[in-house]
Amino acid sequence: MKTLLRMGTVLGLMLYTMLSAQSSGNAIQFNSASNQYVNVPYTSGLRPVNAITLEVWINTNWQSIGQVAMVGNTETGGYEFDVNYLSGSYAIMFEVHRNGNYGSPFIQCSSLSTGWHHFAGTFDGRYARLYVDGTLVSTNDAGGVYPIHYSGYNNDLIIGAEAYAASTPYGSYFNGELDEIRIWNYTRSQTEIQNTMHSTLAGNESGLLAYYKLDETAGSTTITDQTGNGNTGILHGATFVNSNAPLPVELISFSAETHASAVTLRWTTATEVNNHGFEVERRAIENGKLRTENWQPIGFVEGNGNSNAQKNYTFTDRSVLSGNFFYRLKQIDRDGNFSCSQEVEADVASSPQLFELQQNYPNPFNPTTMIRYQVPNAAHITLRIYDVLGKEIAALVNEEQSASVRSVEWNGGACPSGIYFAQLTNGTQVKVTKMQLLK
Repeated sequence: MKTLLRMGTVLGLMLYTMLSAQSSGNAIQFNSASNQYVNVPYTSGLRPVNAITLEVWINTNWQSIGQVAMVGNTETGGYEFDVNYLSGSYAIMFEVHRNGNYGSPFIQCSSLSTGWHHFAGTFDGRYARLYVDGTLVSTNDAGGVYPIHYSGYNNDLIIGAEAYAASTPYGSYFNGELDEIRIWNYTRSQTEIQNTMHSTLAGNESGLLAYYKLDETAGSTTITDQTGNGNTGILHGATFVNSNAPLPVELISFSAETHASAVTLRWTTATEVNNHGFEVERRAIENGKLRTENWQPIGFVEGNGNSNAQKNYTFTDRSVLSGNFFYRLKQIDRDGNFSCSQEVEADVASSPQLFELQQNYPNPFNPTTMIRYQVPNAAHITLRIYDVLGKEIAALVNEEQSASVRSVEWNGGACPSGIYFAQLTNGTQVKVTKMQLLK
């Protein structure tokens, strides 16, 4: 796994940094056999009543999938991560029992890329939420405030199977790999989840009930609770494997900045393995709500394949006029596998402060290019194209315009290759930019 540390907001930029984590990088592996599981003996300390957060890393590169359980203490009560068959396909669910039934936010397995994913389930007394890789994907509303209900059994916490009345699993044995299991006695926020999901914890964090790094090695008979609360797990048959397989890309920074009604994304990789490139995706916010629910691809930046040196990348989104936007990178390797970065936010001002003509894009171009400009006050605006001899080639704008940010396309198909100039005027100011038509 990698460590993702959210650095916060600096001059309006959202910056995330990835660093290496875990010294040994082991994970626990199950093969769906009835003799492979971990039981953590019953304790009331692992039964929070009013709120809970359960976190686990799950490798979706499983050999087979069915109705299985990964971690929990359910037996007509409690909480659990499991896989169930829903609407014609399997889904990973976070189940928490309250108000006589289970709240079960879920995500379809088919929507997940192959590889390691972080899952966090939270319950605050009313809402059960499921986060995948730090993103909220599903919410279940109890309709009122209720405590977590537990059965009358003093059943153990079970890892790798379904809990039952005591220490023996009910069944539903898991076939796959798990890592970094954490149980908290409060509802963690999305920001808290993002800030620590790639990091190794100290074990003394406030509200942390149990923490299993699962870095044990072959021959181990127990798994250690890093909190010091004594919730040691007893190992039955399961094995430990190395989880630090090389990732296609180690991303060490990703930021967004706004300027003149455009957004420039910058990111840096420390290493690259089999990297085809990055698809840049965007979604918009309007009046505090998502304008587009789904991520929209807006461009692609080619990767460097294999590299042990830092590589810097930039991408400028010139298709935004104003508003609040989120961006992420979809890194794609040469085998077609992909993973998505954390999102960064950019706020493009709706009221321009300067009279400005941007560099056309693309440049050089053939035969069309976009010319963007901003007007801070109402004025008579002209935008004309000239050749190197000063001859006017085209008049693209000649009208009264209000304060705004605008884009105009120029088609130079009828013109020969060469240097051209775009001239923007408002009656008192003149702005000029140089363009190259290359056929």
